[in-house]
Amino acid sequence: MFAIFKNLIRRAIALAALVAACLALLGPARVFAAGETPGTAGDSGRKALRDHRTYPWYDPIDDELKRVSVQADRDTNTTSHNSNWELGDAPSTSLPSFWPSFWSGLGSVLRVLFYLVIAGILALLVSLLVRAFLKREARSAVASQSTDDDEEREGEVDRVENLPFAVQRPRSDLLSEARRLYQEGNFGQAIIYLFSYQLVQLDKHQFIRLTRGKTNRQYVREVRTQPPLQRVLEQTMVAFEDVFFGHHRLERERFEACWNRLDDFHQQLQQVPA
Repeated sequence: MFAIFKNLIRRAIALAALVAACLALLGPARVFAAGETPGTAGDSGRKALRDHRTYPWYDPIDDELKRVSVQADRDTNTTSHNSNWELGDAPSTSLPSFWPSFWSGLGSVLRVLFYLVIAGILALLVSLLVRAFLKREARSAVASQSTDDDEEREGEVDRVENLPFAVQRPRSDLLSEARRLYQEGNFGQAIIYLFSYQLVQLDKHQFIRLTRGKTNRQYVREVRTQPPLQRVLEQTMVAFEDVFFGHHRLERERFEACWNRLDDFHQQLQQVPA
């Protein structure tokens, strides 16, 4: 800015010098015309500068040019935000970053996968615990059933020993042995185990009490308070005595007649003895 004003001052001085030169050239004519001498021409120029308004670049005392201090106008700011010619912010030429969004999305996916894996592991553990619990309960139930069967078998064996007649110990239980012998066609031996089964069940349900020395007829009389049960037991007892004591051959139809009344026999066992 100072250089600009300096150039202007130099041009003004040059112009003034040119004017002074022109005046100097025209001075003799004016002098001769006005009757002035050439020596008074410089005085006339200085007088003209003094009489005119004050120039900041001219020193009338020393009759020379002086330095002019120029300061920039602080109110004039070409970058002012209030300027109508403000360009504003230039658009960014950089491309959007891909990796931050990529890692953020990958982190979300991994977090979801982590939760799914944890949930799967927990579900697997719960399933294994449930299976282990069910297997243990099943084993306990089987063991309990086996124990009950063993106890029942032992109790049945003890009752068989108290029967009023000798019978060979069966391979499994009395009723299963009677069925096996029936399927083999040995109806005489089958009726012995069928009658033994009925006496043992009556003792188990407290309709009678098996004791050595009692006869079959006595057991039949003990259930006289339950006539339907007494009739079933008496029918089987008669067939049994014909085979065991009378050594008679037992026909298939007669055995099946006694066997087919087992449902009635089991129903009557559910009755409370008097």
